[in-house]
Amino acid sequence: MTAYPRSGLLRTVALMLLVALALWRPAPVGAQTPAPTPAPASNLEILGIEHQPDRGVIAVRLRANGSRDETIDEPAVLIDALPAPVISPSAPAATAPAVSGRPTVLLVMDTSGSMAGAPLSSAVSAARALVGRLANNDTVGLLGFASSVTMRAPLAPRSSAVDTAISQLSATGDTALYDAIATGVSTLAASPGTNRIMVLLSDGQDSGASKSSKEAALKAVRDSSVTVYAVGFGKDTDAAFLGALADAGHGTYWSVLDNSALPELFATLGGRLGATRTVEVTATGLTPGKHQLVVRARIAGAQVQATSSFDARPAVPITLDVTAASAPDRAIVVTVAGIRADTARIDALVDGAHAGVTVEGNDRLLIDPWELAPGSHRLEVEATASGLSVARATVTVTIPALPPQLTVSNAARTGWRVATGRAQGIPSPVIVATAGGVGLGRSASPLEFAAPEGGGTVEVTLHAKAGEPPIASQTVEVAAASSTGMLMLAGAGLLLLALGAVIVIRRRRARGMMEEIEPRMRPLSADPDLLRPRDEWTRRDFARIVLRDPGGAEHVHAVSGRPLTLGSADDCDIRITGEAVRPHHVRLTATPAGELRVHGLSERRAGPRTQQPADLWIVVQAGEEVAVGDWSFHLAPAAPAEAASAQ
Repeated sequence: MTAYPRSGLLRTVALMLLVALALWRPAPVGAQTPAPTPAPASNLEILGIEHQPDRGVIAVRLRANGSRDETIDEPAVLIDALPAPVISPSAPAATAPAVSGRPTVLLVMDTSGSMAGAPLSSAVSAARALVGRLANNDTVGLLGFASSVTMRAPLAPRSSAVDTAISQLSATGDTALYDAIATGVSTLAASPGTNRIMVLLSDGQDSGASKSSKEAALKAVRDSSVTVYAVGFGKDTDAAFLGALADAGHGTYWSVLDNSALPELFATLGGRLGATRTVEVTATGLTPGKHQLVVRARIAGAQVQATSSFDARPAVPITLDVTAASAPDRAIVVTVAGIRADTARIDALVDGAHAGVTVEGNDRLLIDPWELAPGSHRLEVEATASGLSVARATVTVTIPALPPQLTVSNAARTGWRVATGRAQGIPSPVIVATAGGVGLGRSASPLEFAAPEGGGTVEVTLHAKAGEPPIASQTVEVAAASSTGMLMLAGAGLLLLALGAVIVIRRRRARGMMEEIEPRMRPLSADPDLLRPRDEWTRRDFARIVLRDPGGAEHVHAVSGRPLTLGSADDCDIRITGEAVRPHHVRLTATPAGELRVHGLSERRAGPRTQQPADLWIVVQAGEEVAVGDWSFHLAPAAPAEAASAQ
């Protein structure tokens, strides 16, 4: 055993103590806080994963399940355990929007009879999928529409009441599509917040059950701050209208033919609406099929993680082949190659809007040169599967300049003419027909008008808008109308007249003011003169009405013994549009005595318009006014010569 000198041992111990003292530092007061405990994985939720193979990108929709003020910081994404580069990783973390910025979502669901069975079942599943991806404090409501519009669940913070209302939807009745849109816009406009969203699902077209018109529905959306996502479900949807509606609402239109694809689309949309942050990562060369995705991030300083899976979609190369039109005014054909109809649907936009382009199947587009201004336009074609983009292609299309066209031909009705006109880039040009300074008719193309009594020269003009100078004109010579033909038409008109129902409000000018009065009504059976034709009724131009539009402009129309129909439908003799104008609103017939007989036309699906047990009618005399929605008309006083000849 080796002995160490006593003095050497003491020096060694002292040196070790000095080193230990030099390395030791007292901890500051309060610094003994335990290390943060990682938050549970449920604090981070993956709402949706969208693979966009045409861009080589995956978009991951995320939400923090805690407080609205929590942010998702430092996100990192792994695909199949390999890191995926985050696009713009240096961008600051997105904060959760303020209360007014969170979405206020109104589901507007078609529950008409055509939705019965599998379509409604898919729609219910889809609505649940969307609502399930919204945050608990997001505002959501449910509006159902069939023959009428019903608020199934008012706008309120998400709760089980919405889920219950969705499960109770049933399919029956007609389709009041335009009324549903108008009601949805007004409902959202009255709600607080600024992020107002309408999600509309319909499998058909408005069946005539709406009081609102197509134009009024589009205007309501255009004038609001509501974002519209429209989904056409099935083959019978009004794709052109729903596309225009989404354009007006700065949203998106999807066409879905497969019942099973609808819930996936709504789930994707719900993820977009409910997310508080979206992270995009580069993902190229993924094989089609299932892949694992992990997101790691920090919430309130704590490390969190969430895991999900997704289906990678194969990239679809789209090729566009533009075929020049056979004539300048004919449609331009664009052939689309590379899309399988059983896996994807295509949509097309010209300069970011649906106007001017029609999709025919999955392989052909038609571009109408009349709907677009001359020059170069950008055509974008996108293929989607369950609402997710799988391919995209663009091409430039050149539209030639076209001169206005105006034609006048014989109408199907004896003694009548029909004028049609169109002008490039103008959706509804106005046609005016006059004879000797007297107006025979004015409406958006086409215009059907009666030839003047005894024949003569008729000048027909085309206008970009009412009141503007004509952009095209045509003069036609018309022969005198046949008395025999007019007698037959008058007799047929009287029989149709007996089927009407009065639904108009008559106003009488009294003491310089418009006073609303009860219309003078009698059952038709009390007026046998209406049920048998008379020789005097075969004469033309017994009266003229002055039609006043909502802007106050007046339009003069001649009325004879042959009934004229007034409404918003294309087949009406006098076509007007407005929020409360029905397709076939009233029928007008003049009498030799200078009176105007007015019959209200109740639409089959519009419901009863009168409490009377029998069909009723009213007689309008000079100085009295009748309201038709936002429009009105009155009987113009007859000139002395006209009054004398009518006796």
